[in-house]
This record gives sequence, C-alpha cells and structure tokens, in this order.
Amino acid sequence: MDTRTNELIGSYLKDMRKRAGITQEELAMRCHVAQSFVSKLELGERSLKFIELFSYSKALEIDPEEIYDESRNVLLRLGAKERFPESVSENPLLDHR
Repeated sequence: MDTRTNELIGSYLKDMRKRAGITQEELAMRCHVAQSFVSKLELGERSLKFIELFSYSKALEIDPEEIYDESRNVLLRLGAKERFPESVSENPLLDHR
C-alpha cells in the first residue's frame, strides 16, 4: 500500500483506539506488539497486514469486518483497480473449512 493509504487507515485505527478509551501502550499489550508498532501504524508509516486485523479488532472489541470495510473503502476511494472481497469471510487468504 502507498503512504496515503497507510495514513488514512492509520488515522482510522487511531480514532477507533481513542473511542475504545485506551492508550497506544494498552493496545500494544493487548495485541502483543511494541508500542512503537502501534505508533507506526497510526502514523501511516506501516501498513496493517490482513492477519493483524484480527488481533486489532479483538483488542478494540470491534468486529474485524468494520476495520476491513474501512480499509477496503479507503483503497477504493483512492482508485484501487483490484477487486477486493466484499467481506473478511470472503477473503481467499482464510481457510473456511
């Protein structure tokens, strides 16, 4: 993903964290990552990998679909040409068996 995409998704993740009323340190502990990792995500210096979406959604106590939808919408608004699965459950990276 490009920098602008990362920044928009990072800003969204920061908003969700603040809505949950937790600090970067608390979120990092819940996700078993360093606080600097959370900071880089929120600043758009790093992209959120698909597999990380689940630990973030669990830590923020929100449906992973919500983060996925926002990320997908950001990419589409920025003109992404790929077809993205409509939902997390349709993602081919997941084994549905």
